[in-house]
Amino acid sequence: MSNILLPEFKKMLLLLKKHDVDFLLIGGYAVIYYGYDRVTGDMDIWLDATKDNKIKLCKALNEFGINEESIKKVKKLNFEETHFFYFGQKPQKIDFLTKVNLINFKEAFEMANYFPLQNQQIPVIHYEHLILTKISNKRSKDKTDIEELQRILKYRKNS
Repeated sequence: MSNILLPEFKKMLLLLKKHDVDFLLIGGYAVIYYGYDRVTGDMDIWLDATKDNKIKLCKALNEFGINEESIKKVKKLNFEETHFFYFGQKPQKIDFLTKVNLINFKEAFEMANYFPLQNQQIPVIHYEHLILTKISNKRSKDKTDIEELQRILKYRKNS
């Protein structure tokens, strides 16, 4: 998995771990993790929606090189509300979400799978939770992701 991540994505994931941010890798890279090789134009990160986690995130963003004005905007967000924000442009765009439909972060975090990146273990949303996120989005690419992931799972069970 680590061999397909862009250098900027690797850097961000490692900084999130360094600063003890509670997060899950979701979206296209999670789909790839579970075996469906497809193109994605961004990296999606689901954050635990706590004030403490926001403080840790801002430290990671600062070390990543995000400008102070953007970090101030993140600091002003009430993480208990649903927020979506991003940095960069495709293909190096990093999306951050504080809520995901149908799933509780704590439960999802406890069920996470992990992949190694340098000396860290990066948390990836569990397969079943990933499917739920795709169902709730209702986009055509999410429908395709679900079909392919289910096909892969069926193949693995029959092998």
